Amino acid sequence: MVLKLIGESAIENDTIIVTDDLARHAEAQDISYQEYRESLEVLDANHYIELHRTIGEQIIDFSFTYYGFEQYAKAFVSDYKFPYIDEINGTWQPTAMGE
Repeated sequence: MVLKLIGESAIENDTIIVTDDLARHAEAQDISYQEYRESLEVLDANHYIELHRTIGEQIIDFSFTYYGFEQYAKAFVSDYKFPYIDEINGTWQPTAMGE
Protein backbone atom coordinates (compact mmCIF):
# COMPACT_ATOMS: atom_id res chain seq x y z
CA MET A 1 0.00 0.00 0.00
CA VAL A 2 2.89 2.41 0.76
CA LEU A 3 4.37 1.71 -2.69
CA LYS A 4 1.06 2.77 -4.25
CA LEU A 5 1.02 6.01 -2.22
CA ILE A 6 4.59 6.75 -3.27
CA GLY A 7 3.82 6.12 -6.93
CA GLU A 8 0.74 8.33 -6.90
CA SER A 9 2.68 11.08 -5.17
CA ALA A 10 5.55 10.84 -7.65
CA ILE A 11 3.16 11.13 -10.59
CA GLU A 12 1.24 14.06 -9.09
CA ASN A 13 4.14 16.06 -7.69
CA ASP A 14 7.67 15.14 -8.61
CA THR A 15 10.29 12.50 -7.98
CA ILE A 16 11.36 13.96 -4.60
CA ILE A 17 8.79 13.09 -1.94
CA VAL A 18 8.75 14.76 1.47
CA THR A 19 8.55 12.02 4.09
CA ASP A 20 6.21 13.71 6.56
CA ASP A 21 3.84 14.92 3.84
CA LEU A 22 3.31 11.39 2.60
CA ALA A 23 3.03 10.09 6.18
CA ARG A 24 -0.20 12.09 6.56
CA HIS A 25 -1.63 10.36 3.47
CA ALA A 26 -0.57 6.97 4.85
CA GLU A 27 -2.22 7.65 8.20
CA ALA A 28 -5.42 8.65 6.38
CA GLN A 29 -5.37 5.12 4.88
CA ASP A 30 -4.97 3.51 8.33
CA ILE A 31 -1.22 2.92 7.99
CA SER A 32 0.48 3.82 11.25
CA TYR A 33 3.53 6.09 11.22
CA GLN A 34 5.68 3.19 12.44
CA GLU A 35 4.42 0.88 9.65
CA TYR A 36 5.01 3.67 7.13
CA ARG A 37 8.61 4.24 8.29
CA GLU A 38 9.34 0.51 8.31
CA SER A 39 7.94 0.28 4.78
CA LEU A 40 10.27 3.08 3.66
CA GLU A 41 13.25 1.21 5.10
CA VAL A 42 12.25 -2.01 3.31
CA LEU A 43 11.63 -0.20 0.02
CA ASP A 44 15.03 1.50 0.34
CA ALA A 45 16.79 -1.79 1.13
CA ASN A 46 15.20 -3.33 -1.98
CA HIS A 47 16.15 -0.35 -4.19
CA TYR A 48 12.62 0.83 -4.88
CA ILE A 49 13.36 4.24 -3.35
CA GLU A 50 16.43 6.17 -2.23
CA LEU A 51 16.13 7.67 1.25
CA HIS A 52 17.80 11.02 1.88
CA ARG A 53 18.95 11.11 5.52
CA THR A 54 20.32 13.80 7.79
CA ILE A 55 23.23 13.31 10.19
CA GLY A 56 20.89 12.03 12.91
CA GLU A 57 19.47 9.39 10.54
CA GLN A 58 16.26 11.37 10.20
CA ILE A 59 14.67 10.81 6.79
CA ILE A 60 13.76 14.17 5.28
CA ASP A 61 12.69 13.03 1.85
CA PHE A 62 13.25 10.31 -0.70
CA SER A 63 13.04 9.65 -4.39
CA PHE A 64 11.77 6.80 -6.50
CA THR A 65 14.38 4.80 -8.33
CA TYR A 66 13.67 3.81 -11.93
CA TYR A 67 13.37 0.21 -10.72
CA GLY A 68 10.91 1.23 -8.00
CA PHE A 69 8.73 3.21 -10.39
CA GLU A 70 8.74 0.28 -12.80
CA GLN A 71 7.57 -2.07 -10.02
CA TYR A 72 4.86 0.41 -9.00
CA ALA A 73 3.67 0.74 -12.61
CA LYS A 74 3.60 -3.03 -13.14
CA ALA A 75 1.41 -3.42 -10.06
CA PHE A 76 -0.89 -0.39 -10.33
CA VAL A 77 -0.89 1.10 -13.87
CA SER A 78 -2.72 -1.15 -16.30
CA ASP A 79 -1.56 0.25 -19.64
CA TYR A 80 1.85 1.70 -18.80
CA LYS A 81 4.52 1.16 -21.48
CA PHE A 82 7.97 0.62 -19.97
CA PRO A 83 10.88 2.35 -21.63
CA TYR A 84 14.07 0.41 -21.99
CA ILE A 85 17.65 1.42 -22.71
CA ASP A 86 18.85 0.89 -26.26
CA GLU A 87 22.31 -0.43 -25.44
CA ILE A 88 23.70 0.36 -28.87
CA ASN A 89 22.68 4.04 -28.86
CA GLY A 90 22.46 4.55 -25.08
CA THR A 91 19.00 6.11 -25.37
CA TRP A 92 15.65 5.48 -23.74
CA GLN A 93 13.04 3.88 -25.99
CA PRO A 94 9.39 4.44 -24.97
CA THR A 95 8.11 1.01 -25.95
CA ALA A 96 7.04 -1.93 -23.88
CA MET A 97 9.78 -4.24 -22.69
CA GLY A 98 9.92 -7.37 -24.76
CA GLU A 99 8.28 -5.86 -27.83
